[in-house]
Amino acid sequence: MPTEDIPPLTVEQINRMLGFALNSKKLKDKLMDTSQLINEINIEYARTMNKIVFDDSMSRPQAAQKMLVQADEFPLPEKRPVPVSGTVSVPQYDFAEQFSEFSFYTCLTKPEVITATVKVRTECNKVAKMNLFNTYFTKSVP
Repeated sequence: MPTEDIPPLTVEQINRMLGFALNSKKLKDKLMDTSQLINEINIEYARTMNKIVFDDSMSRPQAAQKMLVQADEFPLPEKRPVPVSGTVSVPQYDFAEQFSEFSFYTCLTKPEVITATVKVRTECNKVAKMNLFNTYFTKSVP
């Protein structure tokens, strides 16, 4: 259903929503652009109003009969024959040979290598959390 005929939210409703959404102290201090959020809410509001109107009109038998169209008026699409072997041919693939070759060239299948990689990553994360420079001075520098 078209959403152009549905009026958008009023300024009072928008201000009330923004008041609830930006209620915390940190969000009040920041100047946030809420236009994209308001546009999205207006679209959802229009869709919801359309759904309410549609459900209301379908609850009445006379209106529902007017909206429903006879199935004979729409032609059914032609059924295509089902292919025998699917639509994509898959070439022969030797999995055992490919896996053996992969295992030979990679070191990520050995538990020692995986353990070492995890330990190196852990140490890197520890170093990333550390302070590189001392910025806490107890005395002023002359």
